[in-house]
Amino acid sequence: MKKFFAILGLGAFFALIGLGIFGERGIIQLKKLRAERKKLEQKIKILEQENDELAQKIKLLQNDFKYLERLARQKLGMIRPDELILKLPEDELENQNGKDENE
Repeated sequence: MKKFFAILGLGAFFALIGLGIFGERGIIQLKKLRAERKKLEQKIKILEQENDELAQKIKLLQNDFKYLERLARQKLGMIRPDELILKLPEDELENQNGKDENE
């Protein structure tokens, strides 16, 4: 009978250790959750940086006319009323950039 209780006690002991390692709240699950938390914290930092950059751009768009003008020129190709845009044919552009058709 003592042998039975000893084996039963050992079985219960190993079952508890198994649950402690492999169970829902075990060591392996804890390591997975910590790794996931670390990834999420890194993602939060990246998103906070992006948010700060966007907030800075919003401030510039609201308050800085020169920035807004530069964006309009670059993105939309806008010009002032007293400016002219000269468009050169493709061949002339290549020659101006140091590229020769004979090369």
